[in-house]
Amino acid sequence: MTDGRSDFVLTLSELRNYISLRGLSIRDIEAYCKLGAGHISNILNGDRPLTEENHKLITDAINNAYFAKLNGTFKRAKLDKNKNAIKQNKAKDDIALEKKPNATDKSEPTVPQKAPRKRKTTKSK
Repeated sequence: MTDGRSDFVLTLSELRNYISLRGLSIRDIEAYCKLGAGHISNILNGDRPLTEENHKLITDAINNAYFAKLNGTFKRAKLDKNKNAIKQNKAKDDIALEKKPNATDKSEPTVPQKAPRKRKTTKSK
């Protein structure tokens, strides 16, 4: 009787080759995986261990991204200011954090900002 685990596990080089054969990038995989692109990259480079759970997450994401591209339903996640994918549940939290107070909201005083200083240019002879 099996416990539902797969006995077939790809090595790191086989996993990188599998990604390449499917024509996917780490960002493509990230769109279908709960791991971030940096985490996936660290695993594929050998900087982090390839656990059974991470292996399953990454291979499932590769397969899902590949079939989504074949079906024309592939959608890459939106990126934040650091070019990291914004996951669905995280996106709502970030939007709430980015809300700025109304100009009529008197609870927080606003501090006027100084205009940036202009640099003096020197004429070259």
